Amino acid sequence: MNAREAQVGAASEFDEADANQDGTVNVLEKRAFDFMHPTLARYPGANDEPSQRTIAAELKAYEAVARSGREL
Repeated sequence: MNAREAQVGAASEFDEADANQDGTVNVLEKRAFDFMHPTLARYPGANDEPSQRTIAAELKAYEAVARSGREL
């Protein structure tokens, strides 16, 4: 194994948020990582399937645009 392979292997042992690669992720490292890598919020009870009410509202909006002759 050469030096480059050793660096890659060692780097993969640490968490992505572990900036100084000491094996622990402190609060500041976590906040910095979260700031640099934002994600969409997931709310408790939120599911990936839209409700029937949401589907009906989106369909109604789509039909209104289709009837008006405009493009989306």
